[in-house]
Amino acid sequence: MTPTQPFAMPHSLDAEKGVLCSMILAPDIIDEIPITPEYFHLPAHRTIYTAMRELCASGKPIDFISLTQYLRDQKRLDKCGGAAAITDIGTFVVTPAAAPHYLEILREKYILRLLFISGSEIMQDGCDEAGEADAKLDAAEKKIFSIRADAAGEKNTVVHCKQDVLEAINQIELAYEHPHGIVGISTGIADWDAMTGGFRAGEMIVIAARPACGKSALGFQIAARAAQQLAIPTLFFSLEMPGWQLMQRSILSQAGVNIQTRRDQMPGKNDVARIHASANAHAAAPLYLDTTPGLTTAQFRSRSRKAKRNHGIGLIVVDYLQLMRATNVSSRETRQTEVSEISQTLKAVALELQVPVIALSQLSRAADEGKGSRPRLSHLRESGSIEQDADQVVLIHRLDSEKDNPTEQPYNTILILAKQRNGPTGDIKVNFLPQYTRFECRI
Repeated sequence: MTPTQPFAMPHSLDAEKGVLCSMILAPDIIDEIPITPEYFHLPAHRTIYTAMRELCASGKPIDFISLTQYLRDQKRLDKCGGAAAITDIGTFVVTPAAAPHYLEILREKYILRLLFISGSEIMQDGCDEAGEADAKLDAAEKKIFSIRADAAGEKNTVVHCKQDVLEAINQIELAYEHPHGIVGISTGIADWDAMTGGFRAGEMIVIAARPACGKSALGFQIAARAAQQLAIPTLFFSLEMPGWQLMQRSILSQAGVNIQTRRDQMPGKNDVARIHASANAHAAAPLYLDTTPGLTTAQFRSRSRKAKRNHGIGLIVVDYLQLMRATNVSSRETRQTEVSEISQTLKAVALELQVPVIALSQLSRAADEGKGSRPRLSHLRESGSIEQDADQVVLIHRLDSEKDNPTEQPYNTILILAKQRNGPTGDIKVNFLPQYTRFECRI
């Protein structure tokens, strides 16, 4: 809808500049701001915002210089008022933290403009005596409801069930067509796959354990296998370990080289050959790492979306949940509230991007109480929201003593499938090889 008198419309040029400047200073928030170019009253600002979205979608850096050059290359710089217009936005001193305040002003002015335009159209329609009054009233209602939907960035969420019925039948047929019942991403652990059918799109899977029980090793083992053997583009967020350490451990593990031996002595010729082969397999795989410490929920959402656009990501792993920081929780809120937002964000991203999200998590100290005691869902650290949001919860239970494993079975670890939203729960017996930091199916 284009107004006949733009200058008379409600607007705030300062708020528009504030939002644009915030986006240039902190490009990660672009995907977190649910607006369209129409939110900006000034045509130049609409053009600038559109260019920023295009740069973001292409994965190119966004700053004042690159934005100016991009607009110049696209022959749109003159429409914005030249380079001076971009410089003018840069002189509008803001901090990205103020973006929500400017955005709210922008949204209010946009709603008022829509109301002005719709009100004018409703008034003109009402003055025209041709046509039925009920039809005109229905049209007026649609205009008002449309304003609310546009302003909130809402989509039509009420749809007929037919499409979901077709998808349900498709999933049922897939289960019958696969003899081993794996319709999602395989874990590489046969008993686990048999119980779950693999990890499906939109699921949030939590792997939890006490420190030094191998949750990071298991998470990366699943990620590396998905990328290498299944050719699934995989994104691994490591919040406590640098990328080269992850690669070193995984390369040696797959090469079958004892990590402690590698530290104490030079590897033999056979070891070197296996290490090179493993390194080449890792380098060729569609495996992507983000090792940002203190990752926020906004950064996680934005970077996951970008990776989905640019690389077609099919699996996301986060190591680990409690090291993330919530964007929308103030320092006055409890840690439980913050972890709840983190958990909800992980599940929301899984649903939005239609990929499985594996979140590694710590268990509380209560899981250590009592010799040989098994971890429980109640031991999930800091938030019951993790259990609520997760589609699967797997607890790693190490059997490190004769009391824990009196019959000397050929396994030393139990993966306790404590929750599965759409299937059975139970124990998965595996063997953890600490010298290779690798989990294997029981013999």
